[in-house]
Amino acid sequence: MTMISILLIARHEFVKYVTRRGFLISLFLMPAWFVFAGAVPRWIERNAPPRSFIVVDRDGGFASAIAEAVAARTAADPARLTALIRRRRTAPVARARRIP
Repeated sequence: MTMISILLIARHEFVKYVTRRGFLISLFLMPAWFVFAGAVPRWIERNAPPRSFIVVDRDGGFASAIAEAVAARTAADPARLTALIRRRRTAPVARARRIP
């Protein structure tokens, strides 16, 4: 076998593979799938309701640690603090039940 015949066979196989319908579909759908797979988690996170919780600290030992953590987190993103304040003003306040 000469080098020319090997190149002809390789070219034929390449063209045969590239012109297949499955190859062309995957060529266009894979980048779309990557964009979709990256955008969906961000979209879900953005539309998720904010998580909130209540800390019951009868002794007051964790108050300073919680205040420091909130301050550090909101210092990195001041828009988050204003959004939290805005939500807090408009959100209905539930009454806490005293547990004996």
